[in-house]
Amino acid sequence: MRIYEYYSTFFSWVVGIVTHQGHYGDGEPGFATWQLLIANFQALWQQLPLLFISTGAIIGLLSVLFFAHRKTFKNSIGLWAVAFGLVVQLFVTLGLIIKNPSTIYMQAVAAIVPILVAIGLSLLAPKHPKNISLQRLLRFGFSLLIFAGFFFNLYRAIQIRQI
Repeated sequence: MRIYEYYSTFFSWVVGIVTHQGHYGDGEPGFATWQLLIANFQALWQQLPLLFISTGAIIGLLSVLFFAHRKTFKNSIGLWAVAFGLVVQLFVTLGLIIKNPSTIYMQAVAAIVPILVAIGLSLLAPKHPKNISLQRLLRFGFSLLIFAGFFFNLYRAIQIRQI
């Protein structure tokens, strides 16, 4: 069998997830109730506040940069296209995760955030050579934060699995 023969099955499954309640779209028709979504979001927030704060911060930074550089937007159209696409992907992914929450699913959100940080740093790139050392220091600092966060979460995951 060829993969394209399964496209309709995959598409039906995705439509089921979006249009039905329950895990994997096997429940009643409808996405989910607002009360359930809010309760699920609060549960995820309590478990992963730093991820939500950093995600909000980078989206806020990109929004400020967009409005600050809207006159020169076309100079970095490719970066902006990737940033916009990733933010949309992030919200869609988060919406589906909040429907059936699990901290393990939040790895998909956590994987998008460093890419958005890199895009934000590229958009912050100074136009003058005198600011290049500051930019390198900023990139190095963000890299250290990302690696520290990775190893901290790896340590937490190991502890959780051993319990």
